[in-house]
Amino acid sequence: MGPVEQKVKNFYNSCLLESDGFHQDIRKKTLSSLRLLIKQVGGWSFSDIDNTTTTTTTAANWRFQTALQNIHHLGVWPLFEITVDVDEMDPTKNIFKIGIGSNFMDPHIHPISGTPENDTTLNGPLYSQFLSESFEKYMKETIRIMKLLAGKSVNASMLAYHVSVMEKTFVQMKSTSSQESYNVSTIHDLTIRYPMINWMKYFTSLASIRHISIKSTDRVAILYPDYLSHLSVFLNDVKTNATKAETLRNYLIVSLIRSMLPFFEESNLEEEEKDSDSILRIIITKNVHGAASRPPLSLSLSLSLSLFSHSILSFFLFLSFSHHCSLSLSSLYPSPFFTVFLFLSFSRPCTLSFFFSIPHFTFFLFPLFSFFLSPLSAYSIIF
Repeated sequence: MGPVEQKVKNFYNSCLLESDGFHQDIRKKTLSSLRLLIKQVGGWSFSDIDNTTTTTTTAANWRFQTALQNIHHLGVWPLFEITVDVDEMDPTKNIFKIGIGSNFMDPHIHPISGTPENDTTLNGPLYSQFLSESFEKYMKETIRIMKLLAGKSVNASMLAYHVSVMEKTFVQMKSTSSQESYNVSTIHDLTIRYPMINWMKYFTSLASIRHISIKSTDRVAILYPDYLSHLSVFLNDVKTNATKAETLRNYLIVSLIRSMLPFFEESNLEEEEKDSDSILRIIITKNVHGAASRPPLSLSLSLSLSLFSHSILSFFLFLSFSHHCSLSLSSLYPSPFFTVFLFLSFSRPCTLSFFFSIPHFTFFLFPLFSFFLSPLSAYSIIF
C-alpha cells in the first residue's frame, strides 16, 4: 500500500472512530501529556496522584530559577519577558531586553467591559471594576485547570484563590510602574541591582539553545526598571515565606497551562461527566458504534441474505392474507428468519435509530416494504 492510499485509509478510519470512546481516549492522552509536562518543569507544590502515574514533588527539591528557566524555554513568560532586538544606541548590534511578563489580568489583552477595545488605561476610573471582573474570570479558569490536572484530592478553590491574588499583585506592580524606558545595564550589574535571579546563569541557559556564549559584560536593556525592582523585592520575600513559595510554584504552572489552552480542543479539557444520564449515553453510543465498526459483509452474501429474508417474509405475508389474519410483531419475532432480517436491515446506527422510532402497529405493514429495505440495507452494510 502506497503512502497516498495509507493516508486515505487513515482519514477514513478517523471518520469511523468519531465516538465518545475515541474522544475519551484522546482526552486521556492529552491530559497525560500535560501532566508529564508539568512534572518536567517542576510540578505542583503538592503531591499529584492520578490513575496512570504517581508523581510526588516537595519544596525541598524545587528550585525557582530552574522552574522559571524551563518555562521560559517553552516561550511562556510569567513574571518577565526576554527578547532580543536591535540596540537603539548601536544599530549594528543586538541586545537583550527585559520587559514585563504576560498577565491575564491585563486590559491590553482583556479590555474593560462596556468600554472601547482600545481603552486600556490601568489607572482610569474603571480600573477597580476591571480588576474585579478579571479576578473572577482568572480564578474560575484556574479552578478548572487545577481540578483537571492536579488531582481530585486537591482543594482547588483555595489554591486557585491564592494564585489569583498573586496574579493581581503582579498586575498592580505593572500599574504603578512608569512608562517604558530604555535603561541599559550589563548582566553583572543586573545581579547586583536585582539579586532575585542569577542572571549570568539565566542568560547562559537561554543562549545555550542557539549555542551563543554569554559574558558578564554583555549589555541588557531594562524597559521597566520600577517593575523589576518591585518584582525583586517580592521574590526575595517569597524565599523566606513557604506559603508564598508554594503559591508561586503553582502560579508558574497555571501560567504555562493557560498559555496552551487555545491549542487544544475544548472537549478534551472538559471535566469528566458524572451524571448517570451522561454515562448511559456514552455506553449506548459505544455499543452503536461498535456495531457499526464490524467487518462488512461481502456484496454477494449481503444480497443473498437480504433476498432470502425478503422471500421468507413474503411467504409469511401470503399465509397471513390467505388465512384472513394479521401479521404482528409477536408472531414474527420468534422466527430466526425475522431476526436475520432485522440484523441486516438495522445493522447501521442511522437505521437502528429509525427502527426504535417506528410505532408498534407499523409492523403490520413491515413486509410490504421489506423488498425496498433489503437492498438498501445491503448497500449500507457495504458502505
